[in-house]
Amino acid sequence: MAEKEFKTIDEQIEILKGRGLSIEDEIVARAFLLRNNYYRISGYSLTLRSNDVFHPGTTFRNIQDIYEFDHELKHILLRYIEVIEVTVKSIYAYEELLKNSEFVPARGTKEKEDE
Repeated sequence: MAEKEFKTIDEQIEILKGRGLSIEDEIVARAFLLRNNYYRISGYSLTLRSNDVFHPGTTFRNIQDIYEFDHELKHILLRYIEVIEVTVKSIYAYEELLKNSEFVPARGTKEKEDE
């Protein structure tokens, strides 16, 4: 893989503008690029460009909107995936213990004490 030459945030903004991206607020764009990384956000712009040229009318806000949608969707899915994961693990552990009942006292009875 060819190494990419380091570009400052201002140089990254110039690259984006040179490719036809409209950037209304460069202060917001700088902060967003600093927090999220140029190469990370470039993936969110794939549907907004062809051959590294942005479609007419594409704005930096469009990229931010796609990023924020993905962020929210990911967090919603993770919340429910965690519930499913805990439920599956709990049911699996319970069923395994039932199969190996020598480790679990029978229902409704107390364990026999050693005599």
